[in-house]
Amino acid sequence: MPVEISWEIRERAEGLYIIDGLTYEQAAERTGVSVSQLKRWGADGDWATRRREYRRELSDIRRGTVQLRAKLLRKVLDAPCPDPQDVYAFARIEQVASASRSRPEPEITAPCEPRVIRTPAEAVSALKDALEKKINAMLSGRSGIDLAGIKEARQCMEMIEKMQAQFAPDDKSGRTLDAATIKNIREQIGL
Repeated sequence: MPVEISWEIRERAEGLYIIDGLTYEQAAERTGVSVSQLKRWGADGDWATRRREYRRELSDIRRGTVQLRAKLLRKVLDAPCPDPQDVYAFARIEQVASASRSRPEPEITAPCEPRVIRTPAEAVSALKDALEKKINAMLSGRSGIDLAGIKEARQCMEMIEKMQAQFAPDDKSGRTLDAATIKNIREQIGL
C-alpha cells in the first residue's frame, strides 16, 4: 500500500526545486521523498518550465533594479539643482543594494538527524547546543541581531542555567558554559 505524502512536503519539494534551484536528488534528501516520486510530481506540475520562468523573472528584476539605479543617478547628476526626493530615493536604493550584496547567501544544509534525548541532562545539553547555534547565527549576521532575539537568548540562558542546576549539576562533559563565558556572550550581544 503506498504511503501518503502530505501536501506540505510536496509544496516544500516544489519550492526547493523551482525557487531554491536544488536538483531532484537534493530535494529528495531534504524531504525524504524518493527521486522518482519528485520527478513524477515535476512532470505533472511542469516544474522545469516554472523553474526557468522563475529564474528569468528574477533576472529581469535584477536588470530592472540596475536600470532604475542608473536612471536615478543620471537624473540626480544631470540636474542643476537636484530634487531632494530623487537624491533620497537614489541613496535609499543604494543602501538596500549594498546591504543585499554584503549579506551572505543562506546556507543550504541537509536537515540534521533528530537528537535522541533520554534524560533531563541530555535535554539541557541539547538546549545549550541549540542556543549556541542561535547566538552564532545572530552574531554572524545570518539571522540579524534585534532586541527580541537578544531578549529571547537571555531568557533561554536563564532557563538553561536553572535546568542545569536542577537536572545536571555535575555535568563533566566539558560543554558547559562557565560564568566568564556567559558574561562574555552577554556583553557581545548587549545584555
